[in-house]
Amino acid sequence: MPSVLQKGMRALGLAFKMIADDYKPFVAFIVVNKRHQARAFPVNPRDRDSKGTVKPGAVIASVIIDPHRLGFYFWDDSTLQDTSRPCPPEWV
Repeated sequence: MPSVLQKGMRALGLAFKMIADDYKPFVAFIVVNKRHQARAFPVNPRDRDSKGTVKPGAVIASVIIDPHRLGFYFWDDSTLQDTSRPCPPEWV
């Protein structure tokens, strides 16, 4: 049984072939997971949203990131309650 990645690549290959027979662009799959325990709190009050949490669009790309992997934390939205959680992507 083909994996999700294999099905996706096959579908993309067919779509690219519709554009041109020799069209083979670089493709990167990014998987985003919110099931982690990472939290961040803005030190500067102007960097906080109205609830005191990290503003949407914030990015952490150093210090807490694994130096051996390409990665960053991205806050894609604000939260209605509790502390907002970033989205750490995994490159497949």
